[in-house]
Amino acid sequence: MTNIFKIYKQFFIKIYYSIFEKNKFLNTIFNILFILALLYFFTSEFYIQQKNYGLDFKNTLYIFLLLIYVFLFPILFFSLNKKVIIKNKLIKYLCVIIIIFYYIILFLIIEYALKYRHPFDFYFFWYNAKEVLQTIILVIGKTTFLILLSAGIIIIISLICFLKNLKQIKIKKNVLISLFLILLYIPAVNIHIRHKPFMIELAEKIFSKQKNIIKNYDKKYSSLLNHYSEINKSEFIFPINDKDIDIYFIHLESINSLVVNQNTMPKLLKYSDRYGVRFDNFLSNTTQTIRTEESILCSIPPIIAPLKHGIMENIICLPKILEWDGYKTIFFKAHDLEFSDTGKFMKKIGFSENHNKDIMRKGDPELNWGYREDIFYKRIYEYLKKYKDEKKFIYIATSASGHIPFEENDKFDKKLPFENNGSLHNAISNSAYIQDYYLNDFLKKLIDDKRKKYIFIYSDNAHPIYLKSWIEHKSYKENFSIPFVFLSINNKNNIQQGKIVNSLYSQIDIFSTLLDLLDIKMKKGKYISNSFYNELIGKAKNKNENCVLSIQPFGNQYLNFFMNHYHYIYDIYENKMVYYNTKTDPFEKNEIQITNQNTINKIYNKCANFIH
Repeated sequence: MTNIFKIYKQFFIKIYYSIFEKNKFLNTIFNILFILALLYFFTSEFYIQQKNYGLDFKNTLYIFLLLIYVFLFPILFFSLNKKVIIKNKLIKYLCVIIIIFYYIILFLIIEYALKYRHPFDFYFFWYNAKEVLQTIILVIGKTTFLILLSAGIIIIISLICFLKNLKQIKIKKNVLISLFLILLYIPAVNIHIRHKPFMIELAEKIFSKQKNIIKNYDKKYSSLLNHYSEINKSEFIFPINDKDIDIYFIHLESINSLVVNQNTMPKLLKYSDRYGVRFDNFLSNTTQTIRTEESILCSIPPIIAPLKHGIMENIICLPKILEWDGYKTIFFKAHDLEFSDTGKFMKKIGFSENHNKDIMRKGDPELNWGYREDIFYKRIYEYLKKYKDEKKFIYIATSASGHIPFEENDKFDKKLPFENNGSLHNAISNSAYIQDYYLNDFLKKLIDDKRKKYIFIYSDNAHPIYLKSWIEHKSYKENFSIPFVFLSINNKNNIQQGKIVNSLYSQIDIFSTLLDLLDIKMKKGKYISNSFYNELIGKAKNKNENCVLSIQPFGNQYLNFFMNHYHYIYDIYENKMVYYNTKTDPFEKNEIQITNQNTINKIYNKCANFIH
């Protein structure tokens, strides 16, 4: 084995030497390529920092010097200590590997920021690496991914050529200078988080300790799951005169309620006026699809990180409850069931069937993020004919036409209401229009088949339209504001058709609302869901101070508490809380900081007190 390794090593060294060492022209070209790449990424990050934060002269100079330090640190360190490094083969190879990975990561996080308009999030990547890599490939496309991979290989070769040609800098006391370069990190991390180079921010987060708030939240979360695990079938009282009503949950993709109007979603608003109730102050409980599904189907708050499907096996969720009440429970997903282990999760919580490609036909249009909605709805309706006389609980998860980077808009063959001019607001508005257009035919069929139905229509989350700065992701209300419409079809009851509800509710409240609609009671057990059933039948609004908890797992990680018209944001990483008065400041432009720790604890404990 050792001999084989030596043969391969000698072979590659010989190739490298013959191509690059002897060919000075090629060697010079790769050196130039690396310098150009370094300049490109340096100017790119400097552009992002300037465009996003509008730095004054002092901060501009500071970030400029910091960026020089970040981009040149490995090369300077390598050059200063070259004699020591070269003497030891293990240290030499280790240093080369570290420097290569350093620059690859540096280049990737800058390109990520340019593409997605927010900084790369280490924590989210660490806990969701598989999904993140799949997402990146899907978003940029396989061809672009291969081009970037090829560019990465060229950068690696260029870097090796560049490092090999570095001559020893003749400065005495190299160790002290190297130590100074390392210690320069200390003032770099003390500047405000928004003004740090991405690489420093990434390093800081990698080596930071887990915050106490995360440990406390995880403890509360685990206690809630233990409480839920004690609930069983005997806790539920099902109605004797059972209602033969089909249930449909239809989740759309990344629609921000701020773009919903008669131009973007005319069909859905029409159905709402005629058959149901619209909620204009409805929130998602997180910004990640699988976590929203956990909240909706199991009445649990989203966990910060990582996902913990494995510990939910003993939790009683909606599919199991409805199965006990005689429902056929079926889950349909337009995208791959293996993404985020969605198929496994849905099976664990009680769906009797999970479907994706198996119901589709050859030639059905499939986009980057799943089957196009019109054909997907058609295949679902065809499949459900076999259960036409059974009462059904159907969950439909779409994703194709509304996922970032919203490039599928160009393939829509009808006139769009907004110009595709690069504006994110226009892209999300057009996405809403497309999803509304495709949904229309499906809703028509559901109405025409004469069966009684309750239909819940909502977005999985709200993609921000960046009312703040260009790259600001953070955790504003626009990250969570989603459209929600409830329809009661072919069913004579007390539902207030055409009503618009302005009271504050969230996805987690769908759970208990459905149980109330079906008259399913519980003896002692309790879920944390806050039913909006009274809103649907026109009774007075629940007179309790409902606190909506939403989590932004990206970036610094944020806990959001919405109470009445106040929005409190707890920045876990920076350990501080700010709030906005959304009544007088709907676009959250005036931040008010809370400095009193007792006040922070009071708000946190009120909204994160899962077990009463």
